[in-house]
Amino acid sequence: MADSLKPPVSDQLDYKPLAPLALAGFLISCVYVAVLAIAVLVAFSQGKPLIFASWTLAVPFVSAALCYVAIRQIRAADDTRAGLGLARKGLTFSLLAGIAYTSYWLATDFAISTQASQFADKWFEKIKAGDIDAAYLDFLPPGDRQTIDPHNRDHLEARFNRSDGGAMRGALTSFRRQDLVRLVSFDPANTHFRLQNIVSWEPYEGGYLVRPHYVVSGPEGDFDLELSLHGTESPHKEFTGRQWRIRGEQTRFGARRLTPVGEQTFRARKSGREFFESWVQKYMRADSFEAFLDTRPPAERDGLRREAAARTVLAHFAGTGPLTGGMGCWAPGAETPLGCEVMFPSYRAWCEGATTDSTDLWGSKNMCDAARPLMRTFFRPVPPRPGPILQPDPAAFARVKVDAQRVELWQDCTFVLSADYAAEGVVILQTDAASLASAAPQWQIIGAKMDQVKAAPSMMSQMLGAYGPGSGPQRP
Repeated sequence: MADSLKPPVSDQLDYKPLAPLALAGFLISCVYVAVLAIAVLVAFSQGKPLIFASWTLAVPFVSAALCYVAIRQIRAADDTRAGLGLARKGLTFSLLAGIAYTSYWLATDFAISTQASQFADKWFEKIKAGDIDAAYLDFLPPGDRQTIDPHNRDHLEARFNRSDGGAMRGALTSFRRQDLVRLVSFDPANTHFRLQNIVSWEPYEGGYLVRPHYVVSGPEGDFDLELSLHGTESPHKEFTGRQWRIRGEQTRFGARRLTPVGEQTFRARKSGREFFESWVQKYMRADSFEAFLDTRPPAERDGLRREAAARTVLAHFAGTGPLTGGMGCWAPGAETPLGCEVMFPSYRAWCEGATTDSTDLWGSKNMCDAARPLMRTFFRPVPPRPGPILQPDPAAFARVKVDAQRVELWQDCTFVLSADYAAEGVVILQTDAASLASAAPQWQIIGAKMDQVKAAPSMMSQMLGAYGPGSGPQRP
């Protein structure tokens, strides 16, 4: 009787538990497809690149793997598990979306990596060719540099090389003295750039930020260099296609592996810089004769000191001794700049600009005409100033010239000519190649070259103004 009350077997509910992996894989695939579709619409409407973080490439394939495992489990469960349809749909969605986006990502990776490396190669070639001003323009946003002539120096200097706010030098001069520029200028023909890899790339401010890793190889060694390149397209059609710029604040040198020549030049930069700074300090202490001695060959200096001491004694004796009747007739000694000029023609020649070169001078005609006389007599102490004022460039990678006999170091600095004028240029130092290998190289100042005249930075104008109105001519 009880058995007759049970429903037929076919009428009983045939319940099968849903496979968890099938549900998880299907839900992940649906969420990924929905997010991808929304991102495509947003990117298309805003004209921005569609790039997710690189780790998201794994999401659809993880979902596909879950769905595939679910299908295998359901088939192996002898029809006791449900969810086969969900797993198949999740697998299809995941593979289609994953393959489509991965293909887009790889194509984008290839395109922007190729474009960025081609741009960097052209930039390196500009530096190797000595076209430094054109290389500098590649730091500007592409829209800003479209109408700028890289060979119009007047415009470049006026726009990019102002030393406002008390700065000693402008951005263009600072770039000309960058480590990379100087490293290449040591031997451009034998300096090469090798792309090692693309460290990373990512969407950035409506474009892409690419960080390629290069190795700069030259006579001085191998230097790791990481560039930061920003590629954008113009929303206002100022230029066509994607164009690139260099972000200087994110570009840096890494490890360096020096050759014997590189070790020699780095020693030269270090010891030459120390010598140069001590020479500048001698002028600041009003010790012009000792500063002058550094312009003579090292073998002559002790003899000149003894001669100066003897002449000073004779000068004092001539001024106060019995031959003058004690009248105090003055004769200048070597302790005064005038005495140096009287007794040492080589000192007078140095003070009169015999080794100061200003022939290739850039600046307005009025400024050049007013500054050239000041340049010729720059190293002559003029009271009330203790001596010439030089400001070494603290960051510049000094140029070095090496041959079998000697080493030349070109130390960048700013020459403060007066309260109104300053000049950019170099002081040239020299030492024997054999001396450089010693613990105390014997350097000699052999000349100065000034190549650009400009208005004196405000802080230097104030410093020189403290010496009085006679410290320099008024600006025309």
